[in-house]
Amino acid sequence: MLEPILAAAFILLAICGFTYRMFQLVGNGAARSRSAVIELPRDVDATRELVFDGLLASVGTRSTKRSTTKRRFRVLSHIPGYLAGSQTYAFTLEPLEDQRTRLVVTTQLSGKTTPDKEQIEAGFAQLDVFAGWLASHGQGRVLAVGWGKP
Repeated sequence: MLEPILAAAFILLAICGFTYRMFQLVGNGAARSRSAVIELPRDVDATRELVFDGLLASVGTRSTKRSTTKRRFRVLSHIPGYLAGSQTYAFTLEPLEDQRTRLVVTTQLSGKTTPDKEQIEAGFAQLDVFAGWLASHGQGRVLAVGWGKP
C-alpha cells in the first residue's frame, strides 16, 4: 500500500525538480534565442555564400551545408572554450526587390550540458559580432538585434 504512494511522490519530486531547473534556465537566458535582421544588397545565392564565409571568418565554423540551395537552414557552431555544437544558428533568407536580401539570423545555445552565465553571454555576443561582420563585408546594414523571434 505504501509503495505506490512512495513511487508517486518520487515522480512528483522529479517533475518539480525538472520544472524548477527549466525556470532557472529561462531566467538566465539559456532558453531564450537572440536574433539579428540584416539587409544586404545582393541576391539570395550571394547572401548564402556570404553567410558561410562569415561563419568561417568571424566564428571559426566550417559547414558541410555550403552547397545548400535552401532559403531556411541551420548550422551547428561552437563557442570558444565550450563544447563543439554548443551554439545553433538558424538562417532565413528573404529575397527583396532590386537584388537585395533580408537575412534573419537566430541563435540558440545547444548541447547536452547546462550553460552557465558566461557561456550564455559569450554565445549571444558571438551573434552580435557575426551580424556586424555580415553587414560590413556585405555592404549592408543591421536592421535589428534583439531577444526572441524578430
